[in-house]
Amino acid sequence: MLSKWAESVRADPKKDAVGMLLLKEIEKYRKCLPYLKFVRGDGWERNHWNQLFALLKMPTKGPSAVSVESLTVDHFLDAADALAANGDAVKHLHAQAQGEVTLREAIRQLEMWGLERVFTLHLQVRNSPYKKWCEGGKNYQRLVVVQVSKLQIPTMAAKR
Repeated sequence: MLSKWAESVRADPKKDAVGMLLLKEIEKYRKCLPYLKFVRGDGWERNHWNQLFALLKMPTKGPSAVSVESLTVDHFLDAADALAANGDAVKHLHAQAQGEVTLREAIRQLEMWGLERVFTLHLQVRNSPYKKWCEGGKNYQRLVVVQVSKLQIPTMAAKR
């Protein structure tokens, strides 16, 4: 649509001020067009929108304040120069928001798995490796106590 308008304005033999103004606006919109797909806001949180409003220098307070609820394409077209100038930052913001959506979804799935998961524990006392290890540990502790008591510690003997 923009190309069609630009061609018809350029084809006009008389180059009047209105035609030049139209060409200027068409070029401005053409520069911001590739970045409009990144500001759809799928999965965006309030902080992402606030960052976008700050990037595009959209007012968030006062009579001409822009909010997520009142946001229209016209707001982006009004900020077309800022959108084109900050295109890489807008792409980065979009990628960050999408990454956070993925993380939130994974955490939610993990929480659901944890709530649904049931573990069954079986206590085995007879001839279990744990019981043998505990008994072996007790014997080792006794051996260490006996060996330590056989030591002659000079500092302890001096205090007695």
